[in-house]
Amino acid sequence: MICGTCCRSRNESRTERRSKALGEHHLLAVALTLHQQGDLRAAEQAYDSLLAMNPNNQYALYNIGVIRQGEGKLDEAVAKYDAAIAIDPEMMAARYNRGLALRDLGRPDEALVDLQFVVDHEPENAPALYNLGNLMIAQGDTDAGTELVMKAVEIDPSLRGD
Repeated sequence: MICGTCCRSRNESRTERRSKALGEHHLLAVALTLHQQGDLRAAEQAYDSLLAMNPNNQYALYNIGVIRQGEGKLDEAVAKYDAAIAIDPEMMAARYNRGLALRDLGRPDEALVDLQFVVDHEPENAPALYNLGNLMIAQGDTDAGTELVMKAVEIDPSLRGD
């Protein structure tokens, strides 16, 4: 039996939640399209709108991090990746990009942690293997680093750089 009061409001809130989720999905699709087209300002505005709707949207946080990293604003990129990872600790793209940003900020020990995390979870991720290996070589672990670089090149010969 439906009481007509609380049950109706529960149905409305379910409908509202569904509508909000669809709105977020659509806005994310628009933002990603703008981002792929290279209209970074418009994409960022769309990501910001998405975050106004849902401050815990890890995809918007991650993609703003990508924009910041592309602009060379590495500290800001790391902060966005940190926020995305706080929401989804296994967001490999955010961990990978944070590792590269940390490396470029001169924080190799922290970068190693992120890149190793990605390799541990995605052992066939050639770019992660390659970057982890090169970072290990730079840190003095030549044998292990070279092994990772060779494995990366075996998986993706384009990394050879011929």
